[in-house]
Amino acid sequence: MSKGKYGDLEISEEQRKRLEEERRRRREEERRRQEEARKREIERCRLEEIRAEKERIALARRFRETSAALQRQLLGRQHREKRTERRVPDLSGEMSERVRAMKKQLEAFPELWRDFFADELKQVREIIHKTEQCGFDPYYHPRLKEAFGELAGLAARAEGETEKIFQRIREIRETCEKLVTELAVIAENAPLEEQRHRARTIVDGLVSLIQDPRLDIRMQRLEYLKKEGRRLCDEYDEVLEAEQVRGFLVKNIREVLGEMGYRALETESLPQQRIPEDSAAEQVLYFHTPRQGVVDVGLGADHTFVAGYVLPRRAGSAEQTAGREVIDDCRRWCRDYEELIRMLSARDVYVHEKWRTGPDEGRFKEVVFPEAFFAAEDMPAFLPKEPKRREL
Repeated sequence: MSKGKYGDLEISEEQRKRLEEERRRRREEERRRQEEARKREIERCRLEEIRAEKERIALARRFRETSAALQRQLLGRQHREKRTERRVPDLSGEMSERVRAMKKQLEAFPELWRDFFADELKQVREIIHKTEQCGFDPYYHPRLKEAFGELAGLAARAEGETEKIFQRIREIRETCEKLVTELAVIAENAPLEEQRHRARTIVDGLVSLIQDPRLDIRMQRLEYLKKEGRRLCDEYDEVLEAEQVRGFLVKNIREVLGEMGYRALETESLPQQRIPEDSAAEQVLYFHTPRQGVVDVGLGADHTFVAGYVLPRRAGSAEQTAGREVIDDCRRWCRDYEELIRMLSARDVYVHEKWRTGPDEGRFKEVVFPEAFFAAEDMPAFLPKEPKRREL
């Protein structure tokens, strides 16, 4: 016999798999709902992508044409110089012509691509700068010629390189959109405000990332946001699983005790409890026994289980001493508790008890209930006397 018990609750593997499948189904439904809600925004991003693709193709065509024209112009001038049969080539003049052609190519290089080829363009500009600083000294002729060829080659391969870059940008956008959809579910449904806030913050970061034109920044930020998003999704799954299993346990305890003649207290009759943000906080249920006593059942998020017989007390009243009727009712509760364990096991819910205290051990747990509890229930044997009012 016991008036207080402590232990763990466990559900069968079959029930756990069933709940996991139900949880997965609900997550998928929420994901699809969020995806449908974001369809317009996704369509806008894809249209923007198509526009950028057309612009990229047009830029590539113009840049190739400009580079080819400059190449032809320079080669034509060199060919004319050879026809004059000069014995001493004018390297400085040729270098000056190359520099002018290279500068025109740099000016024509599409703004959209400059960040993607920043290192190559920087090297070309440095060679041009050194050549001009040294008055087109023939010493720099090989290096300038090499840089000229590299710039021409860059013009030839820029389209292919930027295609790879734009493909990477598309992949980043698709990854961001998928993460946004998953995290939007958490932002709306997470039981913890802290998780909802983190989800909204990461979603804002992903949305701004999609719009950022800097590929290097996108890639760095995406890795960080992916890591944070995955960590949050895992934490959310853990909380969701714990809440789902606890909901299953609460449902079965309510139903079994109801079959045994125990009645859950009405909301207005419940003791005031601070609603904690932490999902690990204990959830406490209160029931009337068939003899109008009161028992409570506490369930932690980690599925710890505490149950006991309690004495209702008015706010401001003195502590009570349990009478014989209270002790007798507690003994009946102890016998019912054994039946509760048996009936729960038939529902794939197993109680692993760690300790219990008997009705004659220690004091009864007293809980302050609101006046609505005493007004609504007929419990004369257990009611504490109302505190005396001081006459004015």
